[in-house]
Amino acid sequence: MSMAFGKAIIMVAILAILLPSAEGCFVSSGIDLDVSDPQPIPPSDSVTINANVTFRWGFGSFLPLPVTVYLEVKDVPNWLYVSPSVSSFSVTPKGFTGGEERKVIPIKLTASAETKAFSYESITLHAYTNGSFLVQGSETEKKVTVMQDFVDKGISTQLSDSTINLVKGESEKVYLNITNMCNGDIYVKINIMNLSSDWKVTATQPELVISSKYTGTPTKSIPLTFRASGKGTEEGWIEVTYSPSSNPGWGEKTVAIPVFVKSSEPGISGGAIASAIFLLLIIALIIAIIWKKYKKA
Repeated sequence: MSMAFGKAIIMVAILAILLPSAEGCFVSSGIDLDVSDPQPIPPSDSVTINANVTFRWGFGSFLPLPVTVYLEVKDVPNWLYVSPSVSSFSVTPKGFTGGEERKVIPIKLTASAETKAFSYESITLHAYTNGSFLVQGSETEKKVTVMQDFVDKGISTQLSDSTINLVKGESEKVYLNITNMCNGDIYVKINIMNLSSDWKVTATQPELVISSKYTGTPTKSIPLTFRASGKGTEEGWIEVTYSPSSNPGWGEKTVAIPVFVKSSEPGISGGAIASAIFLLLIIALIIAIIWKKYKKA
């Protein structure tokens, strides 16, 4: 009996020595949160990232009391839905000298609505625990950069006049209207293809950036001037190449717009011939009237 009592006294003495080291029955704790930024998220699609949550506890955990670690997501943009596979997990600190335990939590990111492509935004991951009777509470936050991917919805093109009919030496201005249907700004290049040196075509903006509907006016009107230096009929096309202005590595797409050109030598126009015939008829009529009066006389 006295031996058992002696052991109890020794245990109490040891606890009395150690408990102050545990800050008044509270074992220190900490949380580390490691997660990488995801790739751009396609509209109506998802990507998954992994959050590595590490819970650490310090010296003095002499009772195996469980601790719950929570993970929540804050500051989520309107276009994004964030779904962690779990919102909490339990850890039972074991080891009087301290230790740690890690949990990998997959997080699904879904673009629930279309928005501007390659626009940097962020969400906040908040990992925390309220602790237990022995273990202190702790928390940490991590910002994750998110953005929506570029979606190629094409461009709409319209030429004010696709048939150019000129006299040699003359010029005509037409307008190429381009509408950006994509969710990001696009870089556009305009080239005239398959026309001979008899034709000189100039664009006021052979290269330009066209906004998306999320950043400005998505339609641009580009003047094109056709000048004929020879004669003949030709068929060519206007090549419009576009790519995301914020990500040139995405690749290029091309749209071709057919154009027909015809030029002729200067000559008497049809209107001038008609005027001359009309004038001759008037003169003939006057002569006939005078002749008739002369015969009567």
